[in-house]
Amino acid sequence: MGTSSVSEIPTKMPRQSNLELCRIVCMLLLIAHHCVVHGGAVGMDFCFNKYFSMLWMPVGKIAFDCFLAISMWFLVDRNFKTERFLRIWLEVLFYSVVFFAVTMVFDGYLGLRNSVAVFFPIAGNSHGFAAAYLGFYLLVPFLVKITKGITKKQCGFLLLVLFYLQCFSQLFGHVTLYYQSLFSELLLFLLMYYILYYLKHWPFSFQYRNGILFLILIAIYLFRFIYTDLIYAGTESSVVNFLLSLEIGGTESSILNIIGGICLFFVFNNIKMPVTPGINKIAKATFGILLIHDHNFFRSVLWQEIFHAQNWYYSHFFVIYFILTVLTVFVCCTMIDLLRMHYLENPVFRIEKLKAFCVKFDRMINV
Repeated sequence: MGTSSVSEIPTKMPRQSNLELCRIVCMLLLIAHHCVVHGGAVGMDFCFNKYFSMLWMPVGKIAFDCFLAISMWFLVDRNFKTERFLRIWLEVLFYSVVFFAVTMVFDGYLGLRNSVAVFFPIAGNSHGFAAAYLGFYLLVPFLVKITKGITKKQCGFLLLVLFYLQCFSQLFGHVTLYYQSLFSELLLFLLMYYILYYLKHWPFSFQYRNGILFLILIAIYLFRFIYTDLIYAGTESSVVNFLLSLEIGGTESSILNIIGGICLFFVFNNIKMPVTPGINKIAKATFGILLIHDHNFFRSVLWQEIFHAQNWYYSHFFVIYFILTVLTVFVCCTMIDLLRMHYLENPVFRIEKLKAFCVKFDRMINV
């Protein structure tokens, strides 16, 4: 089954609340992961609070890859939309500049180079995921043409090439301690695009069986947790080191994280639920939540100077503080992004000349 022609690809798809709920869950897991990593809790001495913190380390990268899988699931059947690109570009620019300024209020002047770089969402110092997504989205109209009529075997071979460049090159480098400059966050996006394209057009039966997907997720989580435990315990063993090399340092390019993220995506994709406006509205803010709480400069201010995470590492109420902090970050960032959309983004994209430009550019690029 190949792709349809460009004119047959639907330009607008309804928002599925099951996948919007998945976005929300993934963002909560990411905040929890960042809370213990950037908050520094995983660096404390071994105690109950440290072990509790380590429970959230594996879920962050799995949630990241799941979040990426959701985006790619829809992108493989969509044309490039100029308005979508501009909305995301302006959103990244807005948060890059605003929270750079907020950081300077707390930490002082951050230098001329950083001050200039915040105005360049793709090539500057904005969030890595955002820069890669924007760069990748510019490639979509050309990927549509490349995948038009692609066969199952061709797509499979392409996946092998992308997997070798992005994942195996890092895994091999982890063993040899010599890394070729082959992998990148942008290449990860390309790999995930074609994985989801393959699974959408030539699905496997297990994609629809949540029992199997849950077992895979549990197995990956347990390995990731044991891996994290072994790393922090300083275990030295050739067998252990070989097993740990499969993790590629626990990055988004980890084979296990990619599989785990895709499994988590399909778990939610298999859930049948009615359209829920509240869930859909909150989910629209998840990208903004990421840009705010994980801003390259602001993240240290958030955890160390606003929530003072270091002050409750060894508290008997650590778990309560952790839960309240994660929920507070999620709620506050959601409110900020919904206000941004209502008062800034939506009025801008009601400008007739801008709308006309978007339509004209779409027609030109999607031919």
